[in-house]
Amino acid sequence: MRAEPSAVAAVDEALRRVAETDDELRAFTELDAAGARAAARASDERRAAGALLGPLDGVPVAVKANVAVAG
Repeated sequence: MRAEPSAVAAVDEALRRVAETDDELRAFTELDAAGARAAARASDERRAAGALLGPLDGVPVAVKANVAVAG
């Protein structure tokens, strides 16, 4: 039996891997763990309601520092 997907679990795993490897890799200049977890909870709520924003709703994403983003 396959477990139900969870955005919170995916974010927690991504954050765990960043914590485990970023001292050596130095890949991240900023990390918003609280914001990522809040977005993941909202995604899981949408999934439970059958109202996902799209097929990638809840998938953790990193944005490279040389990409201009608002805010």
